[in-house]
Amino acid sequence: MESERKRLGRVKRIVVKVGTSSITKGSGYGLDSKRMGGVAGEIKKLRDGGVEVVLVTSGAISAGMDVMGLKKKPRDVRILQSLASVGQTALMQKYVEVFSKQGIRVGQVLLTRSDFEERERYLNARNTMLTLLHNRILPIVNENDAVSVREIRVGDNDNLSAYTACCIEADLLVMLSDIDGVYTCDPKRDESAVLIKVVRDFRKDLGEVSDKCSVKGVGGIKTKVEAAKKATSMGINVVLANSARKNILQSIAKGEDVGTLFKAQKVLTDRLHWMKYSSKSRGVLTVDDGAKKILLKGSSSLLPVGVVKVSGSFRKGDVVDIADSDGGVFAKGVSNYDAGEVDRIKRAKSADIERILGYRKYNEIVFKDNMVVL
Repeated sequence: MESERKRLGRVKRIVVKVGTSSITKGSGYGLDSKRMGGVAGEIKKLRDGGVEVVLVTSGAISAGMDVMGLKKKPRDVRILQSLASVGQTALMQKYVEVFSKQGIRVGQVLLTRSDFEERERYLNARNTMLTLLHNRILPIVNENDAVSVREIRVGDNDNLSAYTACCIEADLLVMLSDIDGVYTCDPKRDESAVLIKVVRDFRKDLGEVSDKCSVKGVGGIKTKVEAAKKATSMGINVVLANSARKNILQSIAKGEDVGTLFKAQKVLTDRLHWMKYSSKSRGVLTVDDGAKKILLKGSSSLLPVGVVKVSGSFRKGDVVDIADSDGGVFAKGVSNYDAGEVDRIKRAKSADIERILGYRKYNEIVFKDNMVVL
């Protein structure tokens, strides 16, 4: 029987994410031509083998600091945004330089969370990247930090790589960083730390993973695990590995036992995956304990009788959070009614909707096929 690792050798579309520490100098600030050239060389080998590749990169702010002669990372968001603007230009110039030596043309794709939250923009991003791939152009994706606040504060390029992998239906997501993978504990603080080779069940195999933040970047183990959850739920295998290892991408593609492999899980439909991980909720429906118990089974719709409170201003067709009496959000779904209508029919039986509203569009507030449990 073919091993889990060996199956990776059959992938045809890979998203490669490189962190700041993987493409900058030892100090963490200033782009490292040798490291970036190494990434370019490995990607060329993948492409020569018939694999489509999308590169998700960090490093704009660090590059900007080098251009501006700064040694310490500022905290002011406005300064960070300006550094991202300056640094993104330097970053792409360097990528053009190193990839041109490999005979590869590149295209810049700058995205924010909102590009994935809004369905139309999500599809536009997908079409752009697929068109670039079709024309043998390497898409280089980064967050648009110059105009985005949340991403700078959270350091969401790990999750961006997962969104990207799901958006283009990649076969494999490889996250390269300055760590060998996920350990049982911090290997720099505890000599007994053991590398977790394969994660098949996040709760069972990982439990509560402690964060390990890098001075050079703004991401950590938690964001990488979050990203892996998103990608694996779309049937995408994920490997977290150390970029410093020679020929790391080739090793992964050959099925060698390197890094941590997150096994693909049961596949959500594209629409449900978008709803669960990318869509922006416009309101909250609070339900009683009975409704929660039924909804968690995943085979029932949300009826008016189970709703006890309506929050927010949303319209029919908007995505809403579904929460329990303690405020814990446990599901998301598309509402069949607007907020005012739901507020009027909450706690009512479906048979009474027409009497209350004067009409009845649907028996359900959220249909089961338009709902996803978190």
